[in-house]
Amino acid sequence: MGYGLVFPGSVKEGAEFVSVELETVSADEIDSIEAEEMAQADAAGVD
Repeated sequence: MGYGLVFPGSVKEGAEFVSVELETVSADEIDSIEAEEMAQADAAGVD
């Protein structure tokens, strides 16, 4: 999935393009991240 954003600019000036390479995340890493977030929420007392 990708997203593109376009902001209006000047007709007289050229555009500048920026790209970002995204890292892939494995299912194991997602599970680890979710477990860490749950632990932090529990420690903060968030339901």
